[in-house]
Amino acid sequence: MELNYKKKSNNILKDVIYHDVTILSNGVWDQQDKKSRVFYPEEVLHRDAKNWKRNFIYAKHTSRKDGTPESAFNIVGFVEDPHYSNLRKAIVADLRILGSKKEIIEYIDKGIIRFLSPEVWTDDHYSYTKNSRIATKLDFNGVALVVDNPACKESEINRHRKSLVNST
Repeated sequence: MELNYKKKSNNILKDVIYHDVTILSNGVWDQQDKKSRVFYPEEVLHRDAKNWKRNFIYAKHTSRKDGTPESAFNIVGFVEDPHYSNLRKAIVADLRILGSKKEIIEYIDKGIIRFLSPEVWTDDHYSYTKNSRIATKLDFNGVALVVDNPACKESEINRHRKSLVNST
């Protein structure tokens, strides 16, 4: 049997989808190293909302320089339909958590895992007036789940906006 996650109708494992999650919003956010800050302008978010090299959801951030996951077991789902929301001034998407990752779904539903953190490469330049780097291009490598203190404070998973995708 072949599993094809590119087709939403093929859902043998009963994946769970958390809808309309903010991936990255307009503003100045700390980087993963907590030593630098990047300003993400609206026009860059709008233009690059669909620039995804990988659409994986990782249990924890990848550590390889090229962004490849260390193990397939770190992949817990997929980001679907990333797009720019004019209302939120942010990139939003649906998060599909694999049905086989029941413990991750349970942690999200109980509020233990509440946030995500985008893995994003930026082209940027430093602005002394903003005291931060300013992103001019974004390339996403997926998102990682985080318990607390996300870089983008608006990237909270709304556990009440979920659906179970039934197999067909």
